[in-house]
Amino acid sequence: MATIAAVVSAVAVVGTSAYSASQAGGGAAGTGRAPNFKTPPEPTYERALRHYTARLLAQGAASVPPSFLDYVASGDTATFNLGDTRMTTPEARGLGEFGPKGEPIPRADPGQKQLTLDQMLYLAHAPKGGFGTTPGIIQAGKEYERLQTLEGKEQTAQRQKREARLTKKLKKTGFGPYV
Repeated sequence: MATIAAVVSAVAVVGTSAYSASQAGGGAAGTGRAPNFKTPPEPTYERALRHYTARLLAQGAASVPPSFLDYVASGDTATFNLGDTRMTTPEARGLGEFGPKGEPIPRADPGQKQLTLDQMLYLAHAPKGGFGTTPGIIQAGKEYERLQTLEGKEQTAQRQKREARLTKKLKKTGFGPYV
């Protein structure tokens, strides 16, 4: 009976100390330090969309939409003019409408089974750790760029050997039209 009472009192002491530590503001037990929370940086697409939405709301704040009676009286021609609703260049760039260097992004078509050369090159030059980039795509992009440098050069036996070697390397990567 005495051992049960000792166990119960030990559990009560541990529970009380845990409760008091949790009420002290976290941190190391017994130090009374407040936890140090850090806000992660806001993604660029989120910031761009927030800026675009705030700008449109501010533009339309002074505008009054037509009432239903105005709409009926106008014969289906009443409009609600918000002004210029196009995105600014930084907003469109932040939402991913353009590539890192301002070039248009080569989009994938529905049902597309393989990357086009433009899509492969875009992914090969995407920022490191970007979505969809793999070492194979980066390597294939490098090999294809080397192959492109031979385009304007004179057709010689050495160029043909180099083209064959680069095409073989490109096939090994598993990407592009040479697969």
